[in-house]
Amino acid sequence: MLNNTTANVICRIVFGRRFEYDDEELQGILRGFFENFSTISGIYRRRICRVVLDFFAAGTETTSTALSWAILYLCLYPDVQTKVQSELDTVVGRGRQPAISDRARLPYCEATLMESMRIRPVLPLSLPHTTSRSVSLGGFTIPQGNDHHPNIWAAHHDPEVWDDPDDFRPERFLENHDSPTVKKNDSWIPFGLGRRECLGAQLAKMESFLLFRDLNSNSS
Repeated sequence: MLNNTTANVICRIVFGRRFEYDDEELQGILRGFFENFSTISGIYRRRICRVVLDFFAAGTETTSTALSWAILYLCLYPDVQTKVQSELDTVVGRGRQPAISDRARLPYCEATLMESMRIRPVLPLSLPHTTSRSVSLGGFTIPQGNDHHPNIWAAHHDPEVWDDPDDFRPERFLENHDSPTVKKNDSWIPFGLGRRECLGAQLAKMESFLLFRDLNSNSS
């Protein structure tokens, strides 16, 4: 269910509207795709399959998994859920759906989602990277051509960076509690970091935030 809902958030961002699952226009697009797919040569068919796989693996499954963790932690911490819903009621109200333009005015919602991604990153180990030349890091030399996996879990649970890293506490991402704003932390890297950060990071943040707010705005 979350996979379908997540895919529809992508549709809303890309096409400006969502599709019902039995929508005739959507079904026609799918039929046309599959009819033409059979005429594509082998090498291009494999490339298309890889692109489609990227959409599902990197764009849908990861976001739905992150939201599943967020829902679980809201169930475990009802006081946090109450604060999220209170902020939504104050800023958005009950008469409309939250919009991306509301994001700056919903710092506690964003901090809660960030804390969920910190304590339970979708990928505990990031995708492998290869050094294009020998580099020195933290007193160690990494040879050219060496594969390495950035340890996101360790970065997100380092007690020297995070106070009580095993505690679920969205407030760690907030500052100025009289008028809260989201506080960034360079050790929060659920999408990787630097020039090799996930290409879809900004879309994923927007997508997961929209869906997280939609779910909570309709849950009470």
